Amino acid sequence: MKFQKKENPYKRCPRCGNKCLKIQDKCPECDLIFSRLQLATNKAAKKKLAHFDRDYVIFSKDLPSDVQWWKLLLYTIFLGFFGGHYYYVGKYIKGLFMSLGFVYLVVGTIFNAQIVAANATLLYLPIAIYALAWVVSFCYVVSKKFKVPIYVDQTIVEQKAMQAREDYDRLSKEIAKEKDNIKKSKTTMPKKSGGNK
Repeated sequence: MKFQKKENPYKRCPRCGNKCLKIQDKCPECDLIFSRLQLATNKAAKKKLAHFDRDYVIFSKDLPSDVQWWKLLLYTIFLGFFGGHYYYVGKYIKGLFMSLGFVYLVVGTIFNAQIVAANATLLYLPIAIYALAWVVSFCYVVSKKFKVPIYVDQTIVEQKAMQAREDYDRLSKEIAKEKDNIKKSKTTMPKKSGGNK
């Protein structure tokens, strides 16, 4: 007898964390429309976060189209000690802390003898915390649970809505023309004379 894993019918809203059914179109708590998350970009979120504007910026595990997982993984492996993976996705403050941790690591290595003579915990405890932060972020990236800031730019939503409206109008006109052509072809068809000979 094979056991099948039961599929979870719920999902979490990326904005408020509310538990929603997968079939719901929007979150009942914060009114986030889930289909708009497909239009969200990390580039727009970076602009908002660079100006310290966190309004409507969502941290999501689902990567947007402008962030590739393999690039994020490479940044984490090779530039993770500098905070490169945080700078890549726009988490500038965490990236700054990782960069400062790297500077502390370099300074601690250069002045190792003087710091150890004063107190060994001054050197080793911050370095251990720094290394642990890198390992944890690496594990999050590998398991695809690393949260990336995304933002739904309203101009993009409006452009998509206008495009959809234009497509709808164009298709309506084509259908109306096709109906007119069918009516004209029916009226211009010669009637077959019926059968009395």
